Amino acid sequence: MNTVLWLTVISAGLVLISPAFGQVVNEQTNMIYVHDWDSDGNDQIFVINGTTNNITAVIPLTTPSSIVDSGDFILRYENPTSVVSSFLEEGDWGLSDEVDYLNARYALPYDIDVVVEECGEANMFWDVAYDAIIVCEEMVLHIAGAYVAWLGSEGGVDTYTMNVVLWMLHRDVAHALIDVYSLPTTGKEENVADQFATWEQLIWDLDGVVDDAELYYNIEVWSADFDMTPAYWGIHALDRQRAYNLSCYIYGYNPLSDSIGVEFLPDERKVWCGEEWLQMDYAWNYLLGDYHKMWPPTY
Repeated sequence: MNTVLWLTVISAGLVLISPAFGQVVNEQTNMIYVHDWDSDGNDQIFVINGTTNNITAVIPLTTPSSIVDSGDFILRYENPTSVVSSFLEEGDWGLSDEVDYLNARYALPYDIDVVVEECGEANMFWDVAYDAIIVCEEMVLHIAGAYVAWLGSEGGVDTYTMNVVLWMLHRDVAHALIDVYSLPTTGKEENVADQFATWEQLIWDLDGVVDDAELYYNIEVWSADFDMTPAYWGIHALDRQRAYNLSCYIYGYNPLSDSIGVEFLPDERKVWCGEEWLQMDYAWNYLLGDYHKMWPPTY
């Protein structure tokens, strides 16, 4: 988008939010950050003074470079006739569609399996020993069951369950890409995986997927045994913290979002969410720029 057009729109007092062009505002400093691509496909962030409408800085982001693409994400159903396997391929967008998207998006040096199977527990995880993302059928059933128990009906359970499964799949894609590409991380990798899964959905304006993931963690809190001491020592953030974080990322990406979680997000956190989103967007573009087969998103 032409920079002058951005300035004209900003001068008119309007706020533009879209899946391809992110814009965030720091309410304390009145600085506006616009994520855009130029006509040559160069990825960049414009930093604009919201008072004077002057561009104060242009931050270049990593652009795609050619690497050898020798692998794919390969989906495999161990029990293809099971209820869960059938469910994951129902609707307008199934698990196989999501795997096709990943293959269009990322270049891999070797194959990574995405395996749907019975595990004996409700879980989804990246198995580095076998280069495989494991989607446990029990986890899909748990997501749906906890929702129905909380809501008291099955209304909307299919969409909700699929959204949470897709968000969780991208968490494990994050773990896979970190290992496969030897990406650096700071802090807990589980927090980084939450951010990647959220970023991948929000750049497509799929805040409803992230909203359902946020709801999932709240349901886990509401359904928990409150006599049980939280695992403060765990590698994951506490469920309530994860829910607040997801709401903040949604708000940072789109302050106009009607996400239910955003409604309960305290103002003390909201003021930082725009910069949190910008930092996350910049970091993942920078880290993954060499491995994108498709950027900007056009799939």
